[in-house]
Amino acid sequence: MEILEDYKNLVGKKMVFSHMAQFAEQITLATEDGCVLMATCDYNEMEDGPIVRVLRSPFVIQVLLDFTKYEMNIMKTTINM
Repeated sequence: MEILEDYKNLVGKKMVFSHMAQFAEQITLATEDGCVLMATCDYNEMEDGPIVRVLRSPFVIQVLLDFTKYEMNIMKTTINM
């Protein structure tokens, strides 16, 4: 898995997964060749437009670890029922 830190690196890649909930604070994109990009978008009424921040590798890894732990806990609860 490669963690992309610049959205321009998505050019020419095929997207296979995206998560962009309606009121999400963050978006996640995954490509066919195993790349992941996570970004946040903040809206500031004082600015001319949205501010997009691409998340750096350490934060992306932490998000993925937290998600994996959460999913494992759900599986344990379901199996033990």
